[in-house]
Amino acid sequence: MSSTTSVYSEALKSALDELNKAHSREMVENATFALSNIGQEAVTPLIELLESGEWKGTIYGILASIGDPLAIPCFVDGLDDKSKWVRWSAAEALIKMPSPDALEGLLRCLKDRDSLVRSAAVSAVAAIGNPVAVQPLTKMLDKKSLKDGERILVAKTIRNLQAGNG
Repeated sequence: MSSTTSVYSEALKSALDELNKAHSREMVENATFALSNIGQEAVTPLIELLESGEWKGTIYGILASIGDPLAIPCFVDGLDDKSKWVRWSAAEALIKMPSPDALEGLLRCLKDRDSLVRSAAVSAVAAIGNPVAVQPLTKMLDKKSLKDGERILVAKTIRNLQAGNG
């Protein structure tokens, strides 16, 4: 084993342990920085760590920064999580890594009770660029409860999808 491989292997183990046992934001930030920089080698262990249910949103962010398509099914699953922060993090990850496979789940999130989740879903739908989303987005505009910023984002997304700009 080369010395760089050994450094990566040890750093990966240490960062995963730190994230798994994190009890402070600083520990999470240190682990996040290390895992993002380790990159590809961290993808499978991070996906496995999602099963623990801890730090899902943080893990989605790390996986999105790495950019491996293996993470996309995890993001799609996260769109249906009971935690609004996990749903938001999953949608945010899909903005960075848009995938047509996520469209159905994102369209469901357009009806989420949380405005942050809805807004992230709109942005992810825009990143995918499929005009199929125009109809459900148009329905969103009918909601009286839509906040002004959200309404503008939805209208802009509809306009861009209709123009073929995503």
